[in-house]
Amino acid sequence: MGPFPFPSLLHDGADDIRLFFLALSLLTGIGYYFMRGVENGMARTLVKTACVSALAVYTAISLPEGLSGLPYIAGVLLVVGLVFSAAGDFFLANDRDKQFVLGLGSFLIGHICYIACFALLVTADSIGMPYKIAGALFVLLFAAGEFSWFRPGLGKMLLPVAAYVTVIAVMGAMSILAPFAGGWVVLGAILFMLSDSLIAAEKFKDPLPYIDRYIGQAIWVTYVVAQYLIAFGILQELTLLAG
Repeated sequence: MGPFPFPSLLHDGADDIRLFFLALSLLTGIGYYFMRGVENGMARTLVKTACVSALAVYTAISLPEGLSGLPYIAGVLLVVGLVFSAAGDFFLANDRDKQFVLGLGSFLIGHICYIACFALLVTADSIGMPYKIAGALFVLLFAAGEFSWFRPGLGKMLLPVAAYVTVIAVMGAMSILAPFAGGWVVLGAILFMLSDSLIAAEKFKDPLPYIDRYIGQAIWVTYVVAQYLIAFGILQELTLLAG
């Protein structure tokens, strides 16, 4: 792994605003972790939604100057993907059963945005590397095997979940094929897949002894860390491309 892509100050007069939204994202992310035992309500929903919403704003105002063409479009897609992820958080915050399809659809669109973002940054050299091809194929095969495990309990959700698993698997594979420095974006994509796997296990499989007690916390931690790694990692790549 390369150096962590820590957020950096741009010294363009907007750093205070960036730090505000980054701090808001971090504080609400931590706050929601400790609110998971709180009864569902608007406060809980707002705190959960604010985490990635604030990260989306931070990312939008941190896109480096000088971007144009495909890297610029990639930056926009990253922000849009974060926005749809925040919408998914909103739908799943209160009643995961009643609004599960809306949440699933929001995250599906978000992942499609990430796929397009990653694809725009792929180079001919990176996509032809044997170890990257092997890694991408492993992710796809793993997702297929995981879907087979969940399939007996899906019922009417078979097709929506199949579509979602396919898209997030492609997102993970595309993160491997792209030439991202340090591997942090890849780690973020893998953690996103892990978070969604835990959600599926919680919803479609029988309770797991000992693990079920902590699965909610694990879902949130892996999800939030994944979003930070993807956002910070792509911002680092775009900064390098902008020169």
